[in-house]
Amino acid sequence: MNANSRVQRQGSPPESAPSRPADARADHSKEIPLEPAREGSVTPGPELGAESVTAGRLGELNVRMTDIAVWVWPHRSGRWEVTTTPEHPLEVRIEQLTYDRTYTGTGSVATEVTPVAPIGTKGKITAVDMVTGERRERPWTWVPLHNVDSLTRLTLFERMVRAVKGMFGAQD
Repeated sequence: MNANSRVQRQGSPPESAPSRPADARADHSKEIPLEPAREGSVTPGPELGAESVTAGRLGELNVRMTDIAVWVWPHRSGRWEVTTTPEHPLEVRIEQLTYDRTYTGTGSVATEVTPVAPIGTKGKITAVDMVTGERRERPWTWVPLHNVDSLTRLTLFERMVRAVKGMFGAQD
């Protein structure tokens, strides 16, 4: 990082934001650069591994897991939609380093976006139909993404300028 780079500590408000109450908890252990990604820089994203399936007690295969890509600028992360038979209770667990969340529902569950992690970090999602015992598991590893669409690297201000220029037919 160069000398002119601004840095925000993870969990703390940006420099211009009002301060938190004294009792608010914040993790000040990691620094996150506030500068935009540069061309040629490495952006992490999850690479999904092979899905492992254990059929239900009578051979049922009703659980479906769908990975939905989500851009957490400038990184690619994702969230999951998991479904089973409509009346069956479903338990979905996401594990990645210290991030460990369990979601429950009946028939379907939608997870939150999985936090971006350093390259090489492993994680997994496990879904279990609580009636049949069917279990599906899908691992991932955070890897460098290459050839990321340049639009995802633009700052919010640059995107707004392009949108306004587009409304009035102006060219870059």
